Amino acid sequence: MEEYYKRIQDKLLIQKKIIDALLKKQNTGVRSDYYEAIIRDLVRENVPKAFSVSRGIILNKEGQNSEECDLILYESSSFDTWFQSGEIVVVTPEAVRAVIEVKRTLNHRNIDDSITNLEHVDNLRRGIFKFIVGFTTATQYDALVHQCIQSKIVNSMFVFNTHKASDDKIIDSEMERFMGIIKQITSSVLNVAFDAEASFIHQVEKPIDITRSELIVEDGFHVTKFDNEPNVNRS
Repeated sequence: MEEYYKRIQDKLLIQKKIIDALLKKQNTGVRSDYYEAIIRDLVRENVPKAFSVSRGIILNKEGQNSEECDLILYESSSFDTWFQSGEIVVVTPEAVRAVIEVKRTLNHRNIDDSITNLEHVDNLRRGIFKFIVGFTTATQYDALVHQCIQSKIVNSMFVFNTHKASDDKIIDSEMERFMGIIKQITSSVLNVAFDAEASFIHQVEKPIDITRSELIVEDGFHVTKFDNEPNVNRS
């Protein structure tokens, strides 16, 4: 299966290059819609029919809402939506299994932006998985992982291409990890080994230097447990 997922990863990067070539005169906002569509279609193809994937906003019964989320993975067979039109949706927190932030090029600055958006999601319901996906990065992989773990908000980060030769090996298996986690959290059995409220799932095989965090292996995934102190960024 490793070769299969590598081919999917290569296909995704080719799709991204096609968009860049076709829309090179368009602004970043326009191209971002197409990058999100690539990831949306990928997720849709790999989750049960009970789930849907759309851009949108999460809104609770008290009127509190998230910022606009690039992709919301929600259980459409069991929960009604507040609103739906085309690819846009407004859903309740209880319906949402995961939120995915999509970036063309991952760096520390836009990860900070994503963390801010995902904090709003976390305030609505902490059991929602929160992921950041990037097509490429010029930043050291471990440094991005470290930043996400420190947030105590992000449950995993994925990037499918790197300009750092030292990260080539780990990046090569990112698609397999991404698909593995998506399939775990949408399993009908709901036998999820990791906790959206308390863990970061990644590939690093040694502990990240975060105070009182620990690295364990659960169902083949490397998991760093968040400590019990409150997130310093939480409002």
